[in-house]
Amino acid sequence: MNSRSSRPVGLVLRPGTAARARKKAGLSLRALAGKDVSANALHLIERGESRPTLATLRLIAERTGQPIEYFLAAGQSKTMAQELQREQRIGLEEVEVALSQERFTDVVNLVLEVLNHLTGSHDRARAQFYAAQAHIRQAQPEPARSLLETARAYFESQGDRFMLVECLDWYAAILHIEQDPKALDAAHQALQLAAELRPSPTRTLVRIWGRIGAISVSQYKWKDAIAAYEKAVEVGGEFLDLSRAAKMYNDLSIAYRRINRLEDARRYAIRSVEVHELLNDYLSVARAETNLGLVLLRDGRPIDATHRLSRALSIFRETKQEHGRSNIHLALSEAALAQSQLDEAASQAREAIALAQPLNERTSLADGHELLGRIWAVRKDWSGCDREFATAISILRDLGIPERLARIHAVYANILEKRGKTAQARLQWRQAVEADHPDLVHELREPLVSRRSPKARIGKASRSA
Repeated sequence: MNSRSSRPVGLVLRPGTAARARKKAGLSLRALAGKDVSANALHLIERGESRPTLATLRLIAERTGQPIEYFLAAGQSKTMAQELQREQRIGLEEVEVALSQERFTDVVNLVLEVLNHLTGSHDRARAQFYAAQAHIRQAQPEPARSLLETARAYFESQGDRFMLVECLDWYAAILHIEQDPKALDAAHQALQLAAELRPSPTRTLVRIWGRIGAISVSQYKWKDAIAAYEKAVEVGGEFLDLSRAAKMYNDLSIAYRRINRLEDARRYAIRSVEVHELLNDYLSVARAETNLGLVLLRDGRPIDATHRLSRALSIFRETKQEHGRSNIHLALSEAALAQSQLDEAASQAREAIALAQPLNERTSLADGHELLGRIWAVRKDWSGCDREFATAISILRDLGIPERLARIHAVYANILEKRGKTAQARLQWRQAVEADHPDLVHELREPLVSRRSPKARIGKASRSA
């Protein structure tokens, strides 16, 4: 940027207006100045020996209760318009810099400040988009939603397809935080629109593929997740900044853990922790530590897992982060259950449910009830076990995530088999298959009818008659 264009220009005031406004407001020079400007500078402005910048004039106007136009000399409208444009440009640039440096709280505060001065609809929409992004990256979906919807409506009305893609991608991120199964559809919609843009927005495509990978992990689509991350690297590996790469390492670790490739899972989780620590992104460190704890737990090391999980929980508590904290308590419940600490396991599961309930984190709710069902099974409290599994299955059925629903039916079927409830177990196995492969269940039903002998079919028809 040209340094001269970024330098504020002094505004010419009508003689005597600054002093009259101050005296009318009953303020001394020192009271008017406060901590924002020197009293001597105001004295020079009142005497006409110095010209105030727009920022200083705005301060004088606000504190004396006069409109800015009251002070301006004739012929200053053009200079005033140029200063407003300069101020807006500088303000948005500061927001962009803060966002690139991941100073998300600063982004939100700067946007609140610049929105008071931004007059152009496009600039206001961009500022709202930046604030929404900052909220999302702090796992704060509620304030992000309205900001993003307002920005999206403007970009859509202007036919700005690039920014519309950006808004759709970050909307998918909101749904992902809220554990909404529609997140994957939103991300694929963003991907489809992005693929049609020319020139191709490589950075955006990389981010969207990464988003699809993360959502696929949360929906137990392990192979889809790995394929999405591989596509992200293929599309533009050189555009993978450290922060995005570290998040991909974490989600790849989750996917590899789920397909029981524990060494790969542990390696990626450790890399994720290390990179996030390098970036001082401690909330992401906590998420990666949670995943590493689950890898260690799967590897038969519950004490080491608990150590990692306790660190993750302390970070979430220190940052007062609520969204996602239920996942840590669920993992701690798993670790306690692995060590036969049933009271602790139940306590952690209940804590997870209590946190997930007001945030509507429904997959965490289902996982919490499933864990309680497994704990009651160990205690041979069969009524409690059945009740908790029924609740978990109901939640997952409403969510419409077939992979997760199939898994919980299978877990419950195993428990029922061990209880000697063969018929009920068989029903759960069938529902597990039906959840993930409804077409297969339908195909299995039809041959049973067609393979009956004509005599058997006639006999059945006679009995029906």
